Amino acid sequence: MGKPCAPPWANLYQALHELKFRNDWIAHVPIYIRFIDDIFGIWVPQAEGQEEDDQEWEQFKAILNEKVLVWEFTERTLKVDYMDMTISIVGNKFETTMYEKPIALHLYIPPHSSHPPGVLTGHVYGEVLRIHRLCTHADDITNRVLVFYRRLLQRGHKTPALLPLFHKALANAH
Repeated sequence: MGKPCAPPWANLYQALHELKFRNDWIAHVPIYIRFIDDIFGIWVPQAEGQEEDDQEWEQFKAILNEKVLVWEFTERTLKVDYMDMTISIVGNKFETTMYEKPIALHLYIPPHSSHPPGVLTGHVYGEVLRIHRLCTHADDITNRVLVFYRRLLQRGHKTPALLPLFHKALANAH
């Protein structure tokens, strides 16, 4: 965004704009989360028919974009990638899993780096906890922890150093 102060100024500007319209649309958008320039919201139809609901949706988008900032909207759907997770509405519940960009290289710190030894411990504990917090299903958690473990092995870490860390991290995450 250019200057270091630009993101905080943009955040403040958008927050002031949100205060003006938020209360009027709370029934339609009870969940509205914004992180700098990414917004996640849940649209709850209030209209009787689809045509009227579509008109209200268009009105909401117009109000959100009536100032200098112009937001791009994705189509309304029951599944969306937001930040580092995929959020789905299944029945009347939310389900989440981790989202990783296809181009992510996962270039973790190799074992021969000059970082303090605690960096690997913190990385394993943090990532295992993150997996547990972002994934709804136990089998998804298990698979993602195994993928993370294999990626560390590919970077050159050895099983004898990793296994104790993973055991402690898994115990900590439960």
